[in-house]
Amino acid sequence: MLHKPAIRLLMVEDNPGDARLIQVMLQDVGGFQVTWAETLAAALDHVRDKPTDAVLLDLSLPDSHGMDTVRAVRKAAPGLPIVIFTGLDDEEVGLCAVQEGCQDYLVKGQGDENLIRRTIYYAIERKATEQALRESEDRYRGLVELSPDAILAHRDGIVVFANRQAVRLLAAAKANDLVGRPVAGLIHPESAFAVDGTSPLTDPPDAIGEASYREEALQRYDGVMVPVEVGGSPIVFEGRPAVQLVIRDITERKQAEEGLRLAATVFQTTNEAIMVSDAHNNIKAVNPAFTRVTGYMPDDVVGKTPNMLSSGRHDAEFYRQMWHHINDVGHWEGEIWNRRKTGEVFPEWLSITAIRDGDGKVLEYAAVFSDITKRKQDEERIRYQANYDALTGLPNRTLFLDRLSRAVITGRREGTMVGLLFIDLDRFKVVNDTLGHAFGDMLLEKAAKRLLGCVREADTVARLGGDEFTVILREIHRGSDAAVVAEQIVESIGKPFQLDGNEAFIGASIGITIYPNDAPDPATMLRNADMAMYKAKESGRNGYRFFTPEMDEQALTRMTLEHDLRHALHRNEFEIHYQPIIDTETEKLSGAEALVRWRHPERGLIMPADFIQVAEDTGVILEIGDWIMRDAFKQVRAWRDEGLPLFKLSVNLSSIQVKRGLTAMRTVAILQESGLPPDAVTFEITERLIMGDTRESVDWLHQVEAAGLGLSVDDFGTGYSSLSYLRKFPLDTVKIDKSFVSDVTTDPDDARLAAAVIALAHSLDLKVVGEGVETLEQLAFLRTHGCDYVQGYLFGRPMDAATFRQFLLSI
Repeated sequence: MLHKPAIRLLMVEDNPGDARLIQVMLQDVGGFQVTWAETLAAALDHVRDKPTDAVLLDLSLPDSHGMDTVRAVRKAAPGLPIVIFTGLDDEEVGLCAVQEGCQDYLVKGQGDENLIRRTIYYAIERKATEQALRESEDRYRGLVELSPDAILAHRDGIVVFANRQAVRLLAAAKANDLVGRPVAGLIHPESAFAVDGTSPLTDPPDAIGEASYREEALQRYDGVMVPVEVGGSPIVFEGRPAVQLVIRDITERKQAEEGLRLAATVFQTTNEAIMVSDAHNNIKAVNPAFTRVTGYMPDDVVGKTPNMLSSGRHDAEFYRQMWHHINDVGHWEGEIWNRRKTGEVFPEWLSITAIRDGDGKVLEYAAVFSDITKRKQDEERIRYQANYDALTGLPNRTLFLDRLSRAVITGRREGTMVGLLFIDLDRFKVVNDTLGHAFGDMLLEKAAKRLLGCVREADTVARLGGDEFTVILREIHRGSDAAVVAEQIVESIGKPFQLDGNEAFIGASIGITIYPNDAPDPATMLRNADMAMYKAKESGRNGYRFFTPEMDEQALTRMTLEHDLRHALHRNEFEIHYQPIIDTETEKLSGAEALVRWRHPERGLIMPADFIQVAEDTGVILEIGDWIMRDAFKQVRAWRDEGLPLFKLSVNLSSIQVKRGLTAMRTVAILQESGLPPDAVTFEITERLIMGDTRESVDWLHQVEAAGLGLSVDDFGTGYSSLSYLRKFPLDTVKIDKSFVSDVTTDPDDARLAAAVIALAHSLDLKVVGEGVETLEQLAFLRTHGCDYVQGYLFGRPMDAATFRQFLLSI
């Protein structure tokens, strides 16, 4: 029999009698080597220096008491079994001792030597078992920390352990963030657990199969859902039963599965036809779109080559180059014609990709194509729309310029002439405004057909826009050939047009230029023909004029005027003249119209009629208009501050200013800069502005009226407006054009017209100004018929600011 070594017991006891008794008792039973220490200090020295198997510890010592004694011994010898031996029979003290790491608790006088011996034996064995469990758990922790899977352990549904992979998987900062949390709290709200109340994370230990993995969705710390597989098994952790969960992140697998599912869905549902063939180009699979596009079912084509779709429009060289590109580059795409099962040939956009393995060997070919019949039709329609006029079907400006260029090239090569006719329809605007746009469009269509009837098939009739047309006469031999065509056009267009029961009469003003006599290139030809057309209009309309060098000189003069006009404002060449407006009853000053003059350094004083149109065409009118308002407002405010007689200032505004961006807000802002009150200013607008009757122009007029400024219609009667039409707008005054006033005493028609305008204006609560009054007879007529104000040389010509000031001083 092997000799069992004696247990080395340290007895810590300050009572010698108790110590001696224990020594005797344990020596009698044998197997113990007892060492006695009376103080804690002696005990600590012993356990530090001498081998010891167990400690029998009294809690009341000369140098220590209670749990402090236990803590001191455990600190000095952490792995040493401790049995408390005390005279206190107190369960609470005993519980505290066990919680502090003691193995057992004995009360003095309540047991014999056998109880003491067994207790010490059990304490030593229990401590050894705890140490073995601790070492086992340390090995467990080490192994699970190396695991590529996330591992959690939970007891009663509460996490007690988490490895590094679990921390990383759940986006926690550390393991302690997970320990102590309910394992059910890791389940994402959208997982299956939220629906049926079961989860592999919360299964009881007896329901767990080690080889069984189930899918679950966990919620990371940042709220992101992560799909996982969970398998579990029962374990003992820290001496008590627990459940170990092995959790595998299956995000990549899920993404791959979703990719395959998506690819299958796309294959089945996409509108593009897909055909997959093997390395020998035998068809393996087609999708439903393939059947819709070609009419072939899968059974019709699987195992065959795509040659069965060939339309016959492409030769062998086309296919040779296509396959050379596929095998060389790996991809080809382009437009190709194929044949449906019905035999119909159709265009398709085809993309073919070679699918290779890791060694570069071709495994399959994937072809994707779509029927582009509609796209080709759309392209043709867009090409037509880009080159032809939608209303008349004639070539538009783009195609016209291309054909004119080609005609000039041919003429230069063949030594022939090219004639260009620029046609503007006379009185078209009257028809359009009177009968409406629908009838205007009908007239343009009929005019286009008549123009086509006047030319050869080789010639081109084009519509540039509005009521402007051009005719290209190819390969003519003399200028008179163009004149013959122009005469035919004038005669044809001059005949009446029947427009759904309405008869319309218009004419044609035509400008003619000849290549190479007049111009060396298409751009110059177009410019020359345009100038000649305007000369035809100036000559009485409904006729034609050939381009002459003098027209070019006039164009150069206009260009020079445009150049000088752009710099005139910055050179302070403009000045404002003021013409009085007189009250007919009192013959006192009521207002004054601000009239701009251009004092050109070389040409002298230029009147508005000679430069305002150019200013409007070039856009300079905006800057000039702003300057007129600022200068006139400032001047009138200065006269008011000087105490001179008050009057209302009239300032002209054109529709072009409003169209080019002059807002009502801007006019008000300029007025406010001057300090003039709104009721001191009236804007004189043209009939053209109100006849536009657009939302923008109506809004503009109401905004000006809301700001408190007056509104007057200038030169009434020269346009197409009517007094009843003016009821729609917030106007104050109507000015009768001087062309009517000048003849009221000699022409009965003008007299009746002027009288009617005054009467009707008053019926609409509008004031009336008669312009161009030069004689007492004209004044008497207007006063007799109730005209409110007059303006003209009889009372004063337009005066510069200094002269008008003297005029104000004299009244």
